[in-house]
Amino acid sequence: MANRDFQVRVKNGRELRSRLRGAENKELRKANRDSYQKASEVIAEQARLNAPEGATGKLRKSIKGRGTQRAGTVKVGTAKSVPYAGAIHWGWKKRNIQPNPFVTRAIQTHLGKARKVFEREISKVAKQLSS
Repeated sequence: MANRDFQVRVKNGRELRSRLRGAENKELRKANRDSYQKASEVIAEQARLNAPEGATGKLRKSIKGRGTQRAGTVKVGTAKSVPYAGAIHWGWKKRNIQPNPFVTRAIQTHLGKARKVFEREISKVAKQLSS
């Protein structure tokens, strides 16, 4: 379900991650993860609005923005409680389920906003690192 077509590149990102690994301040490394988290949450928030409501609302509730040291992702569904998330998003011809690409639409409409959030947040991290 992961779509790797959308990326934000950080100039000297490798150097930034290297310096963050060497940083003794765990809060600084967490701030880096949080930069990705906040940017991915912009997309996740819109995806929740785009997602079908369904009878229980479990699909919408399962949409989460995640951040790591290197990337931000949007996770939809779980194998246990929302295993049908992929079928809803991508469709399932055999079962006559039409695609509803709610995450893709969220990316297309809010990628610019997510980039701005990321740039703002990662700039704060870079400033902390350089001081």
